Amino acid sequence: MDLELIEKIDILKEEVKNTLEYKNFYEIKEKLENSEEVALLSYKKDQAILEYQSALRHYGENHEITLEKSKEMSEVIYNLANNELVKKYNVALNEYNKLLKEIDSLIFGELND
Repeated sequence: MDLELIEKIDILKEEVKNTLEYKNFYEIKEKLENSEEVALLSYKKDQAILEYQSALRHYGENHEITLEKSKEMSEVIYNLANNELVKKYNVALNEYNKLLKEIDSLIFGELND
C-alpha cells in the first residue's frame, strides 16, 4: 500500500478519535463495562435465558412452568434494556455508528457506484 495513503488513513483515524461521538461512546462503554449493576443485570438475564431454555426442553412451549420462565426472562431483559447506563450506551453506539457510516459513505460511496 502507498505510504502516503497510510499516513492519510492514520490522520483520519486520529480525527475520528477527536470527535464527540467517539469520545462519548468510549466513555460510556467504559462505565458500562465497570458497572456492577449492569453486570448483575446481565448475569440475571443469562440465567433467565438458561432457565427458560431448560423449561422449554423439559416441558414444551405451552406448559405453565415454561410460560412462567418466559415471563421471568422477559422481565429481566426489560430491566437490563431499561437501565439508564445501558440506554445511554445504546444511544452513544447509535451515534458513533452513524458517524462511521457517514465516513464510509464519503470515502467509498463513489467507488461502489
